Amino acid sequence: MDHKYDVIVIGSGIAALTAAALLSKKGKKVLVLEKNSFAGGYAANFKRGGFEFDASLHMINGCACEGSTYEILKKCGVENKIQFLKHNYLYRSIFPDFDLKIPQGDLKSTIQLLTKYFPHEASGIEKLFDEMLKMFHEARKLLHSKMPGWLEILCAPFKYPRFFSYANSTFKILLDGFIKDERLKAIISQTWGYYGLPPSRIFSFYFAYGCYDFTANGGFYPKGGSQAFADAFVEAIKSNGSDVFFDSEVEKIIMKKNCAEGVRTKKGDEFQAQTVISNVDVRKTFCDFVGCGYYPKNFIKKTCDAQDSISAFQLYLGLNVDLREKGIEDYEIFVNPGYDLDKQFEACCACNIKEAPYIMTFYSQLEPASVQKGKFVMGVVVLSGYEPWKNLTQKAYEEKKSEYAKLLIQRIEKVIPNFSSMIETMEVATPLTMERTTGNHHGAIYGFSPSVEQSGIRRLNLKTRFVKNLYLASAWTRPGGGFAGVMVAGERVAEMILRGH
Repeated sequence: MDHKYDVIVIGSGIAALTAAALLSKKGKKVLVLEKNSFAGGYAANFKRGGFEFDASLHMINGCACEGSTYEILKKCGVENKIQFLKHNYLYRSIFPDFDLKIPQGDLKSTIQLLTKYFPHEASGIEKLFDEMLKMFHEARKLLHSKMPGWLEILCAPFKYPRFFSYANSTFKILLDGFIKDERLKAIISQTWGYYGLPPSRIFSFYFAYGCYDFTANGGFYPKGGSQAFADAFVEAIKSNGSDVFFDSEVEKIIMKKNCAEGVRTKKGDEFQAQTVISNVDVRKTFCDFVGCGYYPKNFIKKTCDAQDSISAFQLYLGLNVDLREKGIEDYEIFVNPGYDLDKQFEACCACNIKEAPYIMTFYSQLEPASVQKGKFVMGVVVLSGYEPWKNLTQKAYEEKKSEYAKLLIQRIEKVIPNFSSMIETMEVATPLTMERTTGNHHGAIYGFSPSVEQSGIRRLNLKTRFVKNLYLASAWTRPGGGFAGVMVAGERVAEMILRGH
């Protein structure tokens, strides 16, 4: 076994795989070390009771030709290894007074739909989406800029006027400038669950970018699920002459003075490299892999005190009926108990199943051939804080999982009558499941929370000045979580390494 590489990547989340694919394509000899028996992190599938489930993915933005995600896939050489699917409409949004089907990648039709129900807000709707369009283009330019960060900051007022103007603003502040009706604000903000914070807390650009991209350019799902997405990268990395080792958990980054020179696994294997990329939780990277002593105390304290993103309570359901034959034509349904999104977020943090919003994803709607005839696969997710699940005995934990699953199924039956009788297989995941599988602190699903205080230039950089040859690429770093976001992180890290920065 060769133990010398140009680059070692710890973890195989999508950011890691993006960086490894780009670097190996450019001739670097790369080693990816993954603790699990599969690649992808949250981007994974698993099997239970004769059904195959996607662990996390709902939709990806930026996958249309010339979209940001598609362009990175193309650079990695995997664009032809992944087939994207799209539903007829983007999603269905259920509120107490509205049941809306949002058009798929059709901004004009979406604006017309919203104006139909809120004619008094017609001008504001047009102006809001026009503003988000300009923010979207600024963000794309900034994300793929080759200029040094310090120079970008100096040029921001002139080169990125909206980014400069909204640098300290939540999405709610942006909304309030154009929309007055609180119901409409909630409807426009429907996809906040994809980012883990309501409009009053989330960084304006972070939400506006994804919201606009989904609305104008569509939401996509890879055929075969997120595992097929991750596996396409693994195939590309290996075909480039590099290696991906599974069941290989890293124990330590080998340091010489303040320079990373390789890694040691829990099995005792040591690998040397000129460069190391960590895709795992940054706290684990700094404190366990490297050692806190290599970093200033105030830096470690700031990192450890940073606010994690929310986690999730999730049901993976294999049904004994084909829901299409029951008249269900949706792929994604958001069910909202009201219009107060702050109240709903608080219910999520407390994992209050009775009052929190939930999302249903009907996977077999897009891939009916992936299940036996007369069967169906779907997922249901409620965002959840970690606190309600910690310090439980195993018995109390199992009882709570069962109780909360029953409560959620009761709510689903208000949308799909007699739903409980259709369940053949059910797997339940909690924040503890997410933490155990990915190693993310408190089962965070988007790295650090994308608040104003933890986004943009305030978010952790892709490289710290304290340890040489060590880079970071994950949801914990800039620009943030989600498939599209972490792919940008992987791309930028690869570019930095290739430029020798």
